[in-house]
Amino acid sequence: DGGSLRWIGGRRLGEAWWTYEGEARREGDRLSWRDEGETREGAYVAEGSAALEVEGPAIVARHGRVAGIAALAGPLVARGAEARGMRIARIDQHSRRRSTWTVADAWSFDAGGTVGWRFELDGDVDGDAAGIGERAALLAGADGTPWRVAAFDVDAVREGFDALPPASLRSTAVDDGPWRALLSPAAHAMREVESVRVRMRDGVRLTTDVHRPGSDGRSPTVLVRTPYHRWSEALLRPAVFVPRGYAVVIQDVRGRGESEGTFDPLVHEVEDGSDTLDWIAAQPWSDGNVGMIGNSYVGWTQVLAAKSGNRHLKAIVPIVCPPDPDENFPYEGGALHLGVPWWAAVMDSMDEAGVLGGVPDLDWRPLLMRLPLTELDDAVETRHAFVDAWVSHPPHDDAYWGPRRHEDGFDRMDVAALHVTGWFDDDFPGAPRNFLGLRARAPGEAARRGQHLLIGPWGHAANTTRMLGRRDFGARAVIDLDALVLRFFDRYLKGIENGIDHEDPVRLFLIGPDEWVSGDDWPPAETAPVPLHLASGGNAARRDGDGTLRIAPPDEDGADAFRCDPHDPRPIPLDFDDLVGESHLADWSALDDRDDVLDYTSPPLAAPVDLLGPVTARLFFSTDAPDEDVCVELLRVRPDGSARRIAGGIQRLRYAADPRRDVPLEPGVPHEVEIDGWGVSRRLEAGDRLRVQVSGSLWPWYARNLHSLEAAHLATDGPAATNRVHHGPARPSRIVLPVVGGPERLRFR
Repeated sequence: DGGSLRWIGGRRLGEAWWTYEGEARREGDRLSWRDEGETREGAYVAEGSAALEVEGPAIVARHGRVAGIAALAGPLVARGAEARGMRIARIDQHSRRRSTWTVADAWSFDAGGTVGWRFELDGDVDGDAAGIGERAALLAGADGTPWRVAAFDVDAVREGFDALPPASLRSTAVDDGPWRALLSPAAHAMREVESVRVRMRDGVRLTTDVHRPGSDGRSPTVLVRTPYHRWSEALLRPAVFVPRGYAVVIQDVRGRGESEGTFDPLVHEVEDGSDTLDWIAAQPWSDGNVGMIGNSYVGWTQVLAAKSGNRHLKAIVPIVCPPDPDENFPYEGGALHLGVPWWAAVMDSMDEAGVLGGVPDLDWRPLLMRLPLTELDDAVETRHAFVDAWVSHPPHDDAYWGPRRHEDGFDRMDVAALHVTGWFDDDFPGAPRNFLGLRARAPGEAARRGQHLLIGPWGHAANTTRMLGRRDFGARAVIDLDALVLRFFDRYLKGIENGIDHEDPVRLFLIGPDEWVSGDDWPPAETAPVPLHLASGGNAARRDGDGTLRIAPPDEDGADAFRCDPHDPRPIPLDFDDLVGESHLADWSALDDRDDVLDYTSPPLAAPVDLLGPVTARLFFSTDAPDEDVCVELLRVRPDGSARRIAGGIQRLRYAADPRRDVPLEPGVPHEVEIDGWGVSRRLEAGDRLRVQVSGSLWPWYARNLHSLEAAHLATDGPAATNRVHHGPARPSRIVLPVVGGPERLRFR
């Protein structure tokens, strides 16, 4: 009562921009708010008020009125209580396409001081019907303790207050427990940030911000090395760690932000990372113990710094970190990931717009049809030379890619690690690969035992929302990751005995019951690999054909043929701009039923079954072309006919025998090909069916195979290929599923 929440911000995406400033205030039994700002189209004002009504332990704002037009970067601030009829022109945070819809929302205040909102969208948003969502807008202790705005990747912490919510607001097995009482207390003020230029061994200077506790003495350090402008990391990292006695050092990597040099991804991160670690350890405020943290490429900067073997690096937290560059990005199964030009365009736009997350408003699909692939950089008008370089160096070019890999250096990484990813993250393979590699090969026993794996129901923007599209994963989906990381660093940088190394190191979110499960290993010990065999009477090229999945191999040998035309690929429903991961829940039944895709569908399940772990397909495949891609997608088909992807992958035939050797396979001869389907977490219900789709393309996610042995980056034309999937006793094509409880749990009607 009498309190207020103020916000100020701005955003620029391409030619669109806006600034805004507003305040919401509670006075007795009413809530009032006003928001005003400017856009390219002119100024706007949105204001209103609402009555507060008691409903049990909660107070709910109702019957508000709002007038005006607002331009938003996302649902960062609720606009009022049941503001029905309000029109909002918004550039979507992830797709950037202009959309219009009506909104209704409501604030709620509970007895513990938590403020939240629920919003309902009614309209057409980029062609999709809008849904319903919830966000925790504010975590505010009634006694004046922490408050925090949490929506997507934006966090704000009141100056002088704690960045972590109190334990009473936690409710999941992952982020709550007696260990919270052992976390380093927020007992330190924060000094003014100090910006310095740190000199690397070749003389290049990297701009570095140092955030330190106000007290004297030596501290452990949390280091972040980023290509995404160091201020973006400064929004939250210092507020979490500095009050708890850690220094936080945030650095623009070479050639990015305000650092000198040229940005050549992965090339300098081993040496620059090690030099920065040595510089930190030499400072009078450092105790010599350093940890690292960060997402995506910032995960790569961690594992490559660890590859240096620098003795000051004790612990890392790579979040949505890719594996080696020939295992996912920029190449997977030998096929070029077309996210390469997208990523370059994202960084170009960040530089031009001056904001995190700026992406040019491009129509990607026509651009990604351009050939040869060496024209991709021109198509997106990027200034980054690495696009042409990555496209021009195939995955078997060890002279080029060898120095850019990190997995060959696991035996030099004497670090504990907390590997974090999401089931819908497009760099998913990195976390389990790095977890297993370090657990097996780290040089010290303490490092091998200090590996932890956390996989949530998230996309690349990990732990930022409990919803993907209309799917709400529940209150347990978003966790207090800051507290988990603090506990991890407390143990491995400060030596606090908080029990983390005596608990299950693997935490997985099981989708369906929407709950966390824990274990000691990946794959989970409770799962068993169970094959489902492909079978048909030769007519699997239609969904209503005779392609089936069965537990036992078919009694007779057979094959299904399909024709793949590289100039007419089937577009799959995935969106580069969708960092949250909503497109992973698209309904694939809405795609055209084309004869260049084979469909194998199981009978309905007789009982619920949990799938949790890695997925692999092993197909006997032949083609009349010199080369082809083998693409497999695993779909869950609901009784209403909707079909959603739950796993899948791609393998280029010339790299099927060895991912780092170009070994073309003989045309016309069946070869057993293994396709990595990444991982799955899903409870399937009785009546659900499983469907395996086999095709020759996953465009626009991966570059098309032009069915020749010409250098892929120079090829401009190629014939259609006739491909066959063989099945039967002699050639048992199958997909291997991780079934919790073993094969007896997978039963069909």
